[in-house]
Amino acid sequence: MRRPGFVAEDPSVAALEAARARLGIVRSVTLLIHPERTIPIVWGILRPRLLLPAAARNWSAEQLRSVLLHELAHVKRRDMLAQLLAQLACAMHWFNPLVWLAAWRLAVERERACDDLVLTSGVRASAYAGHLLDVVSGLAPARLAHSCGLAMARKSSIEGRLVAVLSGNCNRRRVSLAVTAMALLVASGIAVPVAMLRAADQKPRTDTPQPSGDGAKPETGIEQNLKWGEPVNGMRAAVALRPAAGAAKAGEAPELYVAVQNVSEAPIRVNDTLAQEQPRMLYVKSDGRIQMGMGAKEPRLGDVTLQPRQIAFVLMFPDTKMKSPQDRTVDGHSLGQVFAEGALKDTHQSLVVHMIIEKAPAGDWTGKLITGDSTAAFESGIDLAP
Repeated sequence: MRRPGFVAEDPSVAALEAARARLGIVRSVTLLIHPERTIPIVWGILRPRLLLPAAARNWSAEQLRSVLLHELAHVKRRDMLAQLLAQLACAMHWFNPLVWLAAWRLAVERERACDDLVLTSGVRASAYAGHLLDVVSGLAPARLAHSCGLAMARKSSIEGRLVAVLSGNCNRRRVSLAVTAMALLVASGIAVPVAMLRAADQKPRTDTPQPSGDGAKPETGIEQNLKWGEPVNGMRAAVALRPAAGAAKAGEAPELYVAVQNVSEAPIRVNDTLAQEQPRMLYVKSDGRIQMGMGAKEPRLGDVTLQPRQIAFVLMFPDTKMKSPQDRTVDGHSLGQVFAEGALKDTHQSLVVHMIIEKAPAGDWTGKLITGDSTAAFESGIDLAP
């Protein structure tokens, strides 16, 4: 098979054919060479194209095989079609942060699945990790790679992938059709009764935050168990995962709150009732890197005076305007509960909140509070009793 810019003896052509045969791909894949040092990328749903940098001609046979196996794994799995569907979903539901979160998670798992295919094809994990590092450190992303193609590696996700590649405890085998069908049946059998129970048991919630403590000290254990940010004008803040006031059941998913504390020696009046664009911003991180951010436009703290060491809990995403179960999010959970559950389940995920009060009556507190970087491991030790 010949490709433009190649001769018959070019090792890239032979390596491509060998990788196709190893993965059982019968579709034709056009191999292209870019004169610049671009990261390998594959695109095209009906007619796949694979782009390599000119430097690939100088790679070792093992590195070239690793790169080709990874890119052809996208072709075998039809990941370009999945990416197109994810982009269409984001375009149609651009206002829903859960769609963007799902699209990001799909991209993460897609790359790890292709890494697993490479490793199960006989490539050593240590060698493949070195190849990934060489690609990220020595090559630059091609233009339009994020929108129309699937690049082999990006700096924003390399750390998590290297950990997964070098882990000896991962099960890298493909999920069989029987297991997939069984999982769908079990999920359906669980989801339907749970949804019916939630609809029957759902009760009105009163989640207006109140300052905690008696003005002398905060609730027992709260001050020590939260990861506080740096004080600003006598105030500091932290992320708090705790049941909403008036929760129907003790086992209900925790809500996402911002804990605000007066750390000065005098009372501080705080008021966020004046209109401003986004008084609170939530940032979701994965392995320390920001993946998405979402703001809350509704004032929530109200007009309170905090005594020294006193804490007020501010609901990050208030749902008081929701009028029906359909207005809530997945499985009847509020938006704050979804983010709280994600932080507790994913050990790579952490949450940071920025709370801003720019406009306030004369004499009231103003400034920008940034919470500590709150990880799942840290938050799981918090006493969730209200």
